[in-house]
Amino acid sequence: MPVKRKSFRSCTAAVVFALLFSFLTALPVLAEEDACVYASIADGDGKTVLAFQEVLLQDADGDGALTVHDALLAAHDARFDGGAAAGFSSEQTENGRIATMLWGQQDCCFGIYVNHLPVDDLLAPLQDGDALYAFACGDPSEVQYCHFDVSRASVGGEETLTLTLTGLAPDGEEQPVADAVIRIDGKDTAFRTDGDGKVTLQFDGSGSCVVSARKDGVALVPPVCAVSVSEEQPFAGDRFAPLRWVLLSVGALAGIVLALRWRIRRTNPL
Repeated sequence: MPVKRKSFRSCTAAVVFALLFSFLTALPVLAEEDACVYASIADGDGKTVLAFQEVLLQDADGDGALTVHDALLAAHDARFDGGAAAGFSSEQTENGRIATMLWGQQDCCFGIYVNHLPVDDLLAPLQDGDALYAFACGDPSEVQYCHFDVSRASVGGEETLTLTLTGLAPDGEEQPVADAVIRIDGKDTAFRTDGDGKVTLQFDGSGSCVVSARKDGVALVPPVCAVSVSEEQPFAGDRFAPLRWVLLSVGALAGIVLALRWRIRRTNPL
Protein backbone atom coordinates (compact mmCIF):
# COMPACT_ATOMS: atom_id res chain seq x y z
CA MET A 1 0.00 0.00 0.00
CA PRO A 2 2.75 2.55 0.63
CA VAL A 3 3.84 2.16 -2.98
CA LYS A 4 0.31 2.92 -4.18
CA ARG A 5 0.08 5.95 -1.91
CA LYS A 6 3.39 7.25 -3.20
CA SER A 7 2.22 6.72 -6.77
CA PHE A 8 -1.01 8.55 -6.02
CA ARG A 9 0.85 11.44 -4.42
CA SER A 10 3.06 11.72 -7.49
CA CYS A 11 -0.01 11.68 -9.73
CA THR A 12 -1.75 14.32 -7.58
CA ALA A 13 1.31 16.56 -7.66
CA ALA A 14 1.53 16.21 -11.43
CA VAL A 15 -2.15 17.15 -11.89
CA VAL A 16 -1.92 20.15 -9.56
CA PHE A 17 1.28 21.30 -11.27
CA ALA A 18 -0.36 21.02 -14.69
CA LEU A 19 -3.38 23.03 -13.51
CA LEU A 20 -1.21 25.75 -12.00
CA PHE A 21 0.95 25.89 -15.12
CA SER A 22 -2.11 26.30 -17.34
CA PHE A 23 -3.50 28.99 -15.04
CA LEU A 24 -0.26 30.95 -14.89
CA THR A 25 0.18 30.64 -18.64
CA ALA A 26 -3.30 32.02 -19.25
CA LEU A 27 -2.88 35.00 -16.94
CA PRO A 28 -0.46 37.04 -19.12
CA VAL A 29 -2.70 36.53 -22.15
CA LEU A 30 -5.73 37.72 -20.25
CA ALA A 31 -3.88 40.57 -18.56
CA GLU A 32 -2.45 41.82 -21.83
CA GLU A 33 -5.77 41.76 -23.66
CA ASP A 34 -5.76 44.14 -26.62
CA ALA A 35 -7.37 47.54 -26.17
CA CYS A 36 -10.67 48.07 -27.97
CA VAL A 37 -12.91 51.04 -28.68
CA TYR A 38 -16.52 51.17 -29.82
CA ALA A 39 -16.91 52.96 -33.14
CA SER A 40 -20.05 54.37 -34.75
CA ILE A 41 -20.19 56.06 -38.17
CA ALA A 42 -23.03 57.87 -39.95
CA ASP A 43 -22.88 58.81 -43.63
CA GLY A 44 -23.96 62.06 -45.24
CA ASP A 45 -27.54 60.81 -45.62
CA GLY A 46 -27.84 60.32 -41.88
CA LYS A 47 -27.67 56.54 -42.17
CA THR A 48 -25.86 54.67 -39.42
CA VAL A 49 -23.39 52.42 -41.22
CA LEU A 50 -21.51 51.32 -38.11
CA ALA A 51 -23.25 51.09 -34.73
CA PHE A 52 -20.73 51.18 -31.88
CA GLN A 53 -18.95 48.07 -33.09
CA GLU A 54 -15.92 46.84 -31.18
CA VAL A 55 -12.71 47.84 -32.98
CA LEU A 56 -9.26 46.61 -32.04
CA LEU A 57 -7.10 49.61 -31.16
CA GLN A 58 -3.60 49.36 -32.63
CA ASP A 59 -1.01 51.84 -33.88
CA ALA A 60 -2.17 51.60 -37.48
CA ASP A 61 -0.37 54.75 -38.67
CA GLY A 62 2.87 53.93 -36.87
CA ASP A 63 3.22 57.21 -34.98
CA GLY A 64 3.72 55.51 -31.61
CA ALA A 65 0.35 56.56 -30.17
CA LEU A 66 -3.19 55.16 -30.07
CA THR A 67 -5.46 57.80 -31.54
CA VAL A 68 -8.78 58.51 -33.25
CA HIS A 69 -6.92 58.23 -36.55
CA ASP A 70 -5.86 54.66 -35.71
CA ALA A 71 -9.41 53.68 -34.74
CA LEU A 72 -10.93 55.05 -37.95
CA LEU A 73 -8.30 53.27 -40.06
CA ALA A 74 -9.06 50.02 -38.21
CA ALA A 75 -12.84 50.48 -38.48
CA HIS A 76 -12.66 50.98 -42.24
CA ASP A 77 -10.25 48.09 -42.72
CA ALA A 78 -12.58 45.80 -40.80
CA ARG A 79 -15.98 46.95 -42.08
CA PHE A 80 -15.71 48.98 -45.30
CA ASP A 81 -15.62 47.22 -48.66
CA GLY A 82 -12.06 47.83 -49.88
CA GLY A 83 -10.77 48.80 -46.44
CA ALA A 84 -9.31 52.10 -45.32
CA ALA A 85 -7.50 52.56 -48.64
CA ALA A 86 -10.87 52.88 -50.38
CA GLY A 87 -13.02 54.49 -47.70
CA PHE A 88 -10.96 56.77 -45.48
CA SER A 89 -8.36 59.49 -45.90
CA SER A 90 -6.99 62.40 -43.89
CA GLU A 91 -4.51 65.22 -44.14
CA GLN A 92 -2.32 67.18 -41.78
CA THR A 93 -3.13 70.88 -41.39
CA GLU A 94 -1.67 73.58 -39.20
CA ASN A 95 -4.53 72.99 -36.77
CA GLY A 96 -4.16 69.21 -36.65
CA ARG A 97 -5.02 66.15 -38.72
CA ILE A 98 -8.49 66.21 -40.27
CA ALA A 99 -10.60 63.70 -42.19
CA THR A 100 -10.96 64.26 -45.94
CA MET A 101 -12.95 61.10 -46.67
CA LEU A 102 -15.17 59.03 -44.40
CA TRP A 103 -16.91 55.80 -45.40
CA GLY A 104 -16.12 56.57 -49.02
CA GLN A 105 -17.64 60.06 -48.93
CA GLN A 106 -15.69 63.17 -49.86
CA ASP A 107 -16.55 66.85 -50.23
CA CYS A 108 -18.34 66.81 -46.88
CA CYS A 109 -17.81 68.20 -43.45
CA PHE A 110 -17.02 65.63 -40.81
CA GLY A 111 -17.72 65.60 -37.10
CA ILE A 112 -15.74 63.52 -34.61
CA TYR A 113 -16.84 62.87 -31.02
CA VAL A 114 -15.12 60.81 -28.33
CA ASN A 115 -17.29 59.87 -25.36
CA HIS A 116 -19.78 62.40 -26.77
CA LEU A 117 -17.33 65.32 -26.64
CA PRO A 118 -16.17 67.03 -29.86
CA VAL A 119 -12.63 66.35 -31.12
CA ASP A 120 -10.90 68.66 -33.62
CA ASP A 121 -7.76 66.61 -34.21
CA LEU A 122 -7.69 62.98 -35.39
CA LEU A 123 -4.50 62.54 -33.39
CA ALA A 124 -6.45 62.91 -30.14
CA PRO A 125 -5.62 59.93 -27.89
CA LEU A 126 -7.99 57.05 -27.24
CA GLN A 127 -8.17 54.59 -24.38
CA ASP A 128 -9.62 51.13 -23.99
CA GLY A 129 -13.42 51.27 -23.87
CA ASP A 130 -13.83 54.75 -25.39
CA ALA A 131 -16.86 55.46 -27.60
CA LEU A 132 -16.01 57.06 -30.96
CA TYR A 133 -18.61 58.63 -33.24
CA ALA A 134 -17.72 59.99 -36.68
CA PHE A 135 -20.26 61.41 -39.11
CA ALA A 136 -20.48 63.21 -42.44
CA CYS A 137 -22.71 66.24 -42.90
CA GLY A 138 -23.23 69.32 -45.02
CA ASP A 139 -22.86 72.22 -42.61
CA PRO A 140 -22.00 71.27 -38.99
CA SER A 141 -23.77 74.39 -37.72
CA GLU A 142 -27.05 73.07 -39.14
CA VAL A 143 -27.06 69.74 -37.29
CA GLN A 144 -27.38 68.95 -33.60
CA TYR A 145 -25.25 66.24 -32.07
CA CYS A 146 -27.18 64.07 -29.64
CA HIS A 147 -26.68 60.75 -27.90
CA PHE A 148 -28.39 58.19 -25.72
CA ASP A 149 -27.10 57.62 -22.21
CA VAL A 150 -26.44 53.99 -23.22
CA SER A 151 -24.47 53.09 -26.34
CA ARG A 152 -24.72 49.28 -26.15
CA ALA A 153 -27.31 47.19 -24.35
CA SER A 154 -28.57 43.63 -23.95
CA VAL A 155 -32.17 42.79 -23.10
CA GLY A 156 -34.01 39.51 -22.82
CA GLY A 157 -37.38 38.03 -22.11
CA GLU A 158 -39.93 40.67 -21.14
CA GLU A 159 -37.22 43.09 -20.05
CA THR A 160 -37.57 46.74 -21.06
CA LEU A 161 -34.86 49.25 -21.91
CA THR A 162 -35.05 52.87 -20.75
CA LEU A 163 -32.95 55.40 -22.65
CA THR A 164 -32.40 59.12 -22.21
CA LEU A 165 -31.72 61.24 -25.28
CA THR A 166 -29.51 64.28 -24.73
CA GLY A 167 -28.43 66.90 -27.24
CA LEU A 168 -25.70 69.52 -27.31
CA ALA A 169 -26.93 73.07 -27.59
CA PRO A 170 -24.95 75.64 -29.67
CA ASP A 171 -23.38 76.94 -26.46
CA GLY A 172 -22.12 73.42 -25.63
CA GLU A 173 -24.64 72.79 -22.84
CA GLU A 174 -26.41 69.46 -22.73
CA GLN A 175 -30.19 69.40 -22.77
CA PRO A 176 -32.86 66.68 -23.09
CA VAL A 177 -34.28 66.08 -26.56
CA ALA A 178 -38.03 65.87 -26.08
CA ASP A 179 -40.67 64.57 -28.50
CA ALA A 180 -38.15 62.72 -30.66
CA VAL A 181 -39.42 59.78 -32.70
CA ILE A 182 -37.57 56.57 -31.87
CA ARG A 183 -36.38 54.54 -34.83
CA ILE A 184 -35.38 50.87 -34.86
CA ASP A 185 -33.21 49.70 -37.75
CA GLY A 186 -34.04 52.86 -39.68
CA LYS A 187 -37.82 52.64 -39.28
CA ASP A 188 -40.04 54.94 -37.22
CA THR A 189 -41.84 53.45 -34.21
CA ALA A 190 -44.66 54.66 -32.00
CA PHE A 191 -42.18 55.44 -29.21
CA ARG A 192 -41.33 59.07 -28.45
CA THR A 193 -39.13 60.69 -25.84
CA ASP A 194 -40.86 62.55 -23.02
CA GLY A 195 -40.09 66.02 -21.72
CA ASP A 196 -36.95 64.74 -20.01
CA GLY A 197 -35.73 62.95 -23.13
CA LYS A 198 -36.60 59.54 -21.69
CA VAL A 199 -38.25 56.62 -23.43
CA THR A 200 -38.89 53.02 -22.35
CA LEU A 201 -38.69 50.41 -25.08
CA GLN A 202 -39.73 46.78 -25.35
CA PHE A 203 -38.59 44.51 -28.16
CA ASP A 204 -40.17 41.60 -29.99
CA GLY A 205 -38.30 38.46 -30.99
CA SER A 206 -34.55 38.15 -30.75
CA GLY A 207 -31.46 39.33 -32.62
CA SER A 208 -29.58 42.60 -32.96
CA CYS A 209 -30.97 46.02 -33.78
CA VAL A 210 -29.95 49.67 -33.82
CA VAL A 211 -32.04 52.20 -31.91
CA SER A 212 -31.90 55.79 -33.18
CA ALA A 213 -34.11 58.89 -33.23
CA ARG A 214 -35.25 61.80 -35.33
CA LYS A 215 -37.11 65.01 -34.54
CA ASP A 216 -39.33 67.06 -36.82
CA GLY A 217 -37.82 70.43 -37.62
CA VAL A 218 -34.39 69.56 -36.19
CA ALA A 219 -31.52 67.93 -38.07
CA LEU A 220 -30.22 65.47 -35.52
CA VAL A 221 -27.00 63.57 -35.92
CA PRO A 222 -28.58 60.12 -35.50
CA PRO A 223 -28.03 58.87 -31.95
CA VAL A 224 -27.07 55.21 -31.66
CA CYS A 225 -27.73 52.43 -29.21
CA ALA A 226 -26.76 48.95 -30.42
CA VAL A 227 -29.11 46.46 -28.77
CA SER A 228 -28.83 42.69 -28.53
CA VAL A 229 -32.21 41.07 -27.90
CA SER A 230 -32.54 37.50 -26.64
CA GLU A 231 -35.55 35.41 -25.71
CA GLU A 232 -33.99 34.58 -22.36
CA GLN A 233 -32.63 36.91 -19.73
CA PRO A 234 -29.15 38.03 -20.86
CA PHE A 235 -26.02 36.90 -19.02
CA ALA A 236 -24.24 39.94 -17.61
CA GLY A 237 -20.82 38.93 -18.90
CA ASP A 238 -17.78 41.10 -19.33
CA ARG A 239 -14.28 40.95 -20.72
CA PHE A 240 -13.01 39.15 -17.59
CA ALA A 241 -15.23 36.13 -18.25
CA PRO A 242 -12.26 34.01 -19.55
CA LEU A 243 -10.35 34.69 -16.32
CA ARG A 244 -13.32 33.62 -14.22
CA TRP A 245 -13.66 30.48 -16.35
CA VAL A 246 -10.02 29.56 -15.70
CA LEU A 247 -10.38 30.15 -11.96
CA LEU A 248 -13.57 28.08 -11.75
CA SER A 249 -12.00 25.27 -13.80
CA VAL A 250 -8.90 25.17 -11.60
CA GLY A 251 -11.04 25.17 -8.45
CA ALA A 252 -13.30 22.39 -9.74
CA LEU A 253 -10.43 20.13 -10.77
CA ALA A 254 -8.55 20.76 -7.54
CA GLY A 255 -11.72 19.84 -5.65
CA ILE A 256 -11.99 16.55 -7.57
CA VAL A 257 -8.36 15.69 -6.80
CA LEU A 258 -8.83 16.40 -3.08
CA ALA A 259 -12.05 14.37 -2.98
CA LEU A 260 -10.34 11.38 -4.59
CA ARG A 261 -7.43 11.63 -2.18
CA TRP A 262 -9.80 11.74 0.80
CA ARG A 263 -11.69 8.69 -0.53
CA ILE A 264 -8.47 6.68 -0.97
CA ARG A 265 -7.36 7.59 2.56
CA ARG A 266 -10.64 6.27 3.92
CA THR A 267 -10.49 3.00 1.97
CA ASN A 268 -6.74 2.46 2.40
CA PRO A 269 -5.78 3.71 5.85
CA LEU A 270 -2.19 3.46 7.04
